[in-house]
This record gives sequence, C-alpha cells and structure tokens, in this order.
Amino acid sequence: MLCILIEDYERRTIPLRPPTPLEAIRFRMDQMGINTARLGELMGVTRARASEVLNGKRPLTLAMIRALVRNLGMDAEVLLDARAHERPDATSLAS
Repeated sequence: MLCILIEDYERRTIPLRPPTPLEAIRFRMDQMGINTARLGELMGVTRARASEVLNGKRPLTLAMIRALVRNLGMDAEVLLDARAHERPDATSLAS
C-alpha cells in the first residue's frame, strides 16, 4: 500500500521531462554498444561530424535524424524536437 501511495505522489509532484535528442542518442549508443565512429557510419557522416553533433557543436540535420530513426530505431519525435531543447527560449532573450 505504501508503494502505491509513493508512486502516486511521485507521479503527481515530479514531472518527467523527455530526454533531449543528444541524451537519447547517447543512451541508445550505450544500449547498442556503439562508439562515435560507428554512429557516424550509421548517420552517413564522418566520425568527426558525429563527435561535433554529440558535443552540441553541430545541429542534427534531417538526413541524420532519418538515419537514426532507420538504423537505431529511435523515436523521430524526440530527435525532431532538437531545436526546442538545445537553444534558449526566444521569449527569454527578448526580456
């Protein structure tokens, strides 16, 4: 009974946020035992480009997202939301 009450409390008070695209990619890489070089091959880019993406220096392109969905079975919705997670809210910059 106590577990049910705790789970209910946590569900109501601690909202879970979806992972950022980079968090999701890193998690999937870990699950599949993929290194950066292999990720680059699967995305159709060089290891250096894959590394830049993983370090947040380059954005995901639509072609990369398609390759991740096809080759790693990732959720396109998480990956397509990349720009919302990786840049500050435009309204906060205006103030």
